[in-house]
Amino acid sequence: MSASKKIKLEEKTSVCGFIQHVSPIKTSRTNNKYFNATVQVQRDTFKKVACFDVMKHSTLVEASQARTPLKLTDVQIVPSRLDSAKTEVLVNYKSRVEVSRQLSFSYQKSTEDDHDSAGEKFKTLKEVQNTPEFNKVAVEVKILSAKEVSVQIVRELPIQKQEVIVGDSTATMKLTLWDEMVTKLEIGKSYRLNQLSTRLFQNVKTITATKATSIESIDDLVNCLQAPEDNDVIEKEGKITQVGLVMHFSCEMCKGKVALPDDDSKFIRCPSCKMKMAKETLQKSMNGTLCFSYGYQKVKLSIFSSTLFTMCIANHLSVDNAENIEDFLLSNSFRVAYSNETKNVQNIVHLTNVAGVNQ
Repeated sequence: MSASKKIKLEEKTSVCGFIQHVSPIKTSRTNNKYFNATVQVQRDTFKKVACFDVMKHSTLVEASQARTPLKLTDVQIVPSRLDSAKTEVLVNYKSRVEVSRQLSFSYQKSTEDDHDSAGEKFKTLKEVQNTPEFNKVAVEVKILSAKEVSVQIVRELPIQKQEVIVGDSTATMKLTLWDEMVTKLEIGKSYRLNQLSTRLFQNVKTITATKATSIESIDDLVNCLQAPEDNDVIEKEGKITQVGLVMHFSCEMCKGKVALPDDDSKFIRCPSCKMKMAKETLQKSMNGTLCFSYGYQKVKLSIFSSTLFTMCIANHLSVDNAENIEDFLLSNSFRVAYSNETKNVQNIVHLTNVAGVNQ
């Protein structure tokens, strides 16, 4: 591509048309928030859109649903990241979005990206592992193993959570299920799971169910990889001698961390996406470090929200007060299961009326 051609591609311009197939907000490999869409620019012509201003997401979603024609001003026409032979519309925070008053063509539904934008495009687990987080995917997998149901607090309410290991012929992955989907999948059976979302935790790619996730039973998958052996889990009874817990709050839209103000205001603005919201809509999490002693052994462990909140619910503790939870942990004996490799607590059970617990 010549220099003059490249400059021309990157000039600011305006695009008018109907917005379609607006994706959920995603996170790029460079940790930037963005979303994709398609814009109909002529009767039978469609262009990809990449928007790096998440504040425009709701506007484009509403325009797509209402079939309202839009004018996108101060955008760039750049080479497509998926196909360098094509171009796409690049929208950023300097771009303006307004209703287009006149178009020479009527709305025509694009079918090119229906499955891809809705998360219906089938992927192998190996392909999912190479997919950026917060992308929608569909998979066909066998359920290899499942952990016990735990509890997590979302919007001040406890919801059920279950982690299962799924596999196909290319890889195995952890899948997180929520509320009504918990216990719906049976070990040893195969399913097609639509509208899952990718996540990245401790540098490990996982998938999670969403409100739109659907489950379809399919014929048994053969040649599936086996679930990795969980033979590094240590379970002991003992005392917690030191503990430090920290409560975190995050924005439901962009997942960015939000610091609660000291005043009694009802609303708060996310410093990442700049959206204002009621305090009770913030997502709550808690993690920390503890020193666990059993026999003559002492080990430093990390503990995270799902494990802590499950313990709190089981023992009728409020999840809003880290100090009280710390006091409870220091004042009682526990059976603790943790990974010998990562030193993460996987389960913690309060021991009542248990004799002979090592101090």
